[in-house]
Amino acid sequence: MTNSATMQILDWLLQQQNKLQAGRHMTFAEWKRSYIEKIQGWPVPADKAVIGGLLAERMAFAFAAGFCAAVLKLVPALPPDVITSLCISEEGGAHPRGIQSRLTLTDQTEGNERIWSLSGAKKYITCAQEADLLIVAASTGITADGKNDLRMVLLNAGVRGITVKPMEEVHLVPEISHCRLFLDNVPVKDSDFLPGDGYVDYIKPFRTIEDLHMCLAILGYLLRMACLYDWPRELQAQYIGLMTALRTLAVGDPKAPAVHIAVGGVLDLIMKLIQATEPHWQAVDDDIRNEWNRDKALLSMAGNARRQRVATAWGRYGA
Repeated sequence: MTNSATMQILDWLLQQQNKLQAGRHMTFAEWKRSYIEKIQGWPVPADKAVIGGLLAERMAFAFAAGFCAAVLKLVPALPPDVITSLCISEEGGAHPRGIQSRLTLTDQTEGNERIWSLSGAKKYITCAQEADLLIVAASTGITADGKNDLRMVLLNAGVRGITVKPMEEVHLVPEISHCRLFLDNVPVKDSDFLPGDGYVDYIKPFRTIEDLHMCLAILGYLLRMACLYDWPRELQAQYIGLMTALRTLAVGDPKAPAVHIAVGGVLDLIMKLIQATEPHWQAVDDDIRNEWNRDKALLSMAGNARRQRVATAWGRYGA
């Protein structure tokens, strides 16, 4: 089943080579409409990431595709035709100790459900202005063993008490929004809570999920550039080969040590392939090339944390 599905997306990609058109007029809203239309019938988030990257006229939209697909992988029950932002980072970072947004139980009820009050602030929230839904990490307090008890709640972006403000100091992929989120006594029902532990089941695995889906989208974007600007077929074949490896890993368990080791190896190969691609960017329009040179730093972000995950994974096998 998995092999058949992989061949389907590869076949679709190869069929798009002569259908792509260069352009610089697509807004984010237009890209989103095209993306939502094209991903219909593709249930696997990894395939959505590749499709979104291939459709992207600029690197920022490929980044958005990877992010949206990663969130869908993290929470499969989400509707695929809306944008959901994941709201984790705060002034103290994204580590459990740094998350101070607080869920406080009130004495109010709605039907059989208890009502909680959510207050706090988030930063670096991707696509917050474009989002229909928000998944927010917050603490219900400190457990008996001294840990920050984190839960994830799913909210409509327009609910009372939520204020979204763009961050002006963000320099990478500025064509999509990166925002601060202010939460002022936002009402939260019991049914808004996602099941499981906020850190173990969501924040921790998302690091690997995001790596996989972001790289799939970027490879889709590079394949688009290769088709439009007649880059060597050998490069195109390597993009597709690495997509195949990433897709296999993306449908697996992001918590598995073997996945962390394999992801580290594939990402190293992607970085080498990107270096081999660099001379071919000279044939690309100046503004597109400049955006790529500005935004490719995304690929090396969180590299230290990724290497630590790989080292820890090797340790699980006694290495």
